[in-house]
Amino acid sequence: MEPILSKQEIADLLQTLQKEGAVVSRQGPDATTGIDVDHPEIDLFALPTTTLQPTEIPNFDLIIDRFRTVFSRSLSRHLQRTVSMATIDNHTVPFSDYLAVNEQRRIIGMLSLKPMNSSLLLSFDAYLWFLLLEILLGGVNSPGMNVPDRSPTRLELSLLTSMMETACKSLDQAFLPLLQIDSSVIETVSESRAHSFASPTSVMIVYRFEVQVDEESGILELVIPIDALLPYKSSLTKLAQLNSLEGRNWPNVIKNNLDTMPITIMAQSCVIDLSIQQLVDLKVGDIIPIDQEPDGSIEILVEGIPKFSGFQGPENHKKSVKITNIYQ
Repeated sequence: MEPILSKQEIADLLQTLQKEGAVVSRQGPDATTGIDVDHPEIDLFALPTTTLQPTEIPNFDLIIDRFRTVFSRSLSRHLQRTVSMATIDNHTVPFSDYLAVNEQRRIIGMLSLKPMNSSLLLSFDAYLWFLLLEILLGGVNSPGMNVPDRSPTRLELSLLTSMMETACKSLDQAFLPLLQIDSSVIETVSESRAHSFASPTSVMIVYRFEVQVDEESGILELVIPIDALLPYKSSLTKLAQLNSLEGRNWPNVIKNNLDTMPITIMAQSCVIDLSIQQLVDLKVGDIIPIDQEPDGSIEILVEGIPKFSGFQGPENHKKSVKITNIYQ
């Protein structure tokens, strides 16, 4: 049987591990085991952790940016304040690491994304949820306001659920280019109760935004399992074709698309006026008189606007309309 690794390959591996801090060199011979002085000992508990490689989800940023735009407008109307949202960054991280590196006083909304087989987390940091709560209760958000060093109460969580419901409506609009979802708030919880959302090893995509209300601002995060997006990777790839249109003649691109745009054409033989009572009194068998000759011309409307006139008649055993006049 041939060896799996050569001596040189083993030496290179040990040298690499020693550089990364996973190897502890022995300072003398071990009479019990017979380990040579220069032979290193590997500390398995100090092996370097594997770096998480982000999975590329094409064009999902377009969905998120659409959410940012719609949600900021919705918050402005809801709060009657000037609200803006700016994207800070996005990254992938195991769920356990996400919970470990963030503060303990934020609030988290668990949102369903039916018919997607997953949910999404929407979190407000301590400053943001307290700022929104002050506005909802009619307070004045003064610069440098003191945020309480505590988790939100059950009543405060209930009041802030309206913000989560506004976010659901924004998500519904944002996802429309991909699919029609019907999102809803499952629960609004504090940090300590969010651990049940996913397994610790589940990989999450985290999008961070700065939400500014008047002169104050806080941090909002969207957290979604990357596995929830993988079934839609193909659809997301086709979502935007703008890059392929770079350098093209835009007037021709627009013209070509207009030429293939479907429109509605209607041949209208008559228009009559009835009162509401006459309309209500209509029943099966009634005859409505039409002030129109049986062989008279009819109008042809394009998207509700008269463009042609002509006569109707048979053609290949079907009713047809022959255009005899074009309106200028």
